[in-house]
Amino acid sequence: MDKQKGTFVVTSPKVLVVEDSASSSLFITQALQKAGYRVITAIDGNEGLTKALQERPECLILDVVLPGV
Repeated sequence: MDKQKGTFVVTSPKVLVVEDSASSSLFITQALQKAGYRVITAIDGNEGLTKALQERPECLILDVVLPGV
């Protein structure tokens, strides 16, 4: 809450998509963005972990078989 103005800043939930298939990642990302989500992507488990710790997303969507995990 902005205490000076007494208003709330509303942002869209942030989702991290960790997917090594470019076509699957694109499909999921476009669907989530169309629904109003902010999307961050990673192509493997190591990058996904780094981005999760840096970005602190509200939701994670993970491939069940990831390289580097």
